[in-house]
Amino acid sequence: MKVEFKDLMTGFLVILNRSEGTNTKITPKNRDEILLIIRQNSGITKEEIAVQLNITLDGVKYHIRKMTKEGIISWKGPSKGGCWEIQQNE
Repeated sequence: MKVEFKDLMTGFLVILNRSEGTNTKITPKNRDEILLIIRQNSGITKEEIAVQLNITLDGVKYHIRKMTKEGIISWKGPSKGGCWEIQQNE
């Protein structure tokens, strides 16, 4: 596994590059990892989450949409400049 650090204006991004052949299908583990990332940085974008987890943007959108419908998370504020809010202690 290759680890990269990328400087952002609000902090840094850790990129974990998995070896080829790694299964990147949508899994319940991804959901838990997304919640952990949101807890660490509530202003993170879906694109940044996808890069951190090495999954597709559609995969991130799927989990976020599902967790939003279940009332676990919500987006507060404007599209740009808002933040994620975790409603339940998952």
